[in-house]
Amino acid sequence: MIQSFCILILITLGMTIVGIDFKQALVMGVIIGILNVIPYVGPWIGLFIALIMGIASHINMDFNEVVVPLITYIIMVEIITNLIDNVVLQPVIFSNSVKAHPLEIFIVVLASGFAAGIPGMILGIPTYTVLRVFAREFFYNFKAIQKITSGLSPENISGKNN
Repeated sequence: MIQSFCILILITLGMTIVGIDFKQALVMGVIIGILNVIPYVGPWIGLFIALIMGIASHINMDFNEVVVPLITYIIMVEIITNLIDNVVLQPVIFSNSVKAHPLEIFIVVLASGFAAGIPGMILGIPTYTVLRVFAREFFYNFKAIQKITSGLSPENISGKNN
């Protein structure tokens, strides 16, 4: 939900800056924010809907002078938002929720997506967290396990420290 809300804010601000009415930009932000949780295709579907909304709201204006630049701006806002989401928001949000370094999260999502596609990306972080807890409980004598699971104290796992 935090990620979707951040996307909503970024899209709404970006679309408002490029000249789209605030109410319409807010609707675009909500739609793209919700669809963004779908790996790979979610941002594309959101972009497609935003493009249709932008074109439909400016249908009576000159196509070459108004609509084509608007399409370009909408695509630019979506690309910039997607980059911010992939490079900053996802690693930070996921790392805070599972008590892991953002680079760990990035590598886990990348590797699980490469190994198992979309289902791997969805299940990669929960699986990694389960494996970390398992390793901490049964293999804590190894220095590598101690280093990987250093953020997993019993208080963090149970949620008492949040």
